[in-house]
Amino acid sequence: MSRQEGFAGHLQTNADAYEWVRVIDYQPTQNQADAGFLHWQNATLIETGRDLPYTEHWHREKGFTSSVPLNFQLEDATTGCRAAFLMVGRDFMFARDRSASLPAGTTLHDAISHTASEEEARLLIDCEISFGRITEPGGPLIIHNSTLPWKTGTPFQFDLSGESLVTISDVAPNGKNLMRRWRRVNTEGNGR
Repeated sequence: MSRQEGFAGHLQTNADAYEWVRVIDYQPTQNQADAGFLHWQNATLIETGRDLPYTEHWHREKGFTSSVPLNFQLEDATTGCRAAFLMVGRDFMFARDRSASLPAGTTLHDAISHTASEEEARLLIDCEISFGRITEPGGPLIIHNSTLPWKTGTPFQFDLSGESLVTISDVAPNGKNLMRRWRRVNTEGNGR
């Protein structure tokens, strides 16, 4: 689990390159920017690294029809922990930062190997990035992949009944059920 990668953030322009600003990152912060150059080749968006050698090909999902995305930026008012929820069409992603801070410039695997206890290791691994889909219109949101493997195949349940609060059913690092209450920091799309 400690070698997984993933992040949530936003894309910003930086001169002629685009840079991912990582708000939530599964791995510790690194010294180099996640920046690249973007160009279209037919229907494929190609990203080429600026500071690191990489090439990524981005393809549109077949059968995808444009819809207004729903995006929540969330914060736990008590702990300051951040989270993000994004839904486009039938697909959704949820990212929740860990409550413990990570040392910069290392790997999560190395950070965990230097912890003093199992409890401390659990706190470092407790960062969620989940991808899922609505199985049918009006149906439940089901998690298909997650950095927390026990969530795969489970429903993602949240309550938007509050004007500025979002409540999400979750599992704590110790395995106990809990309800997380998030304050909406920013909302884009049709999220009331």
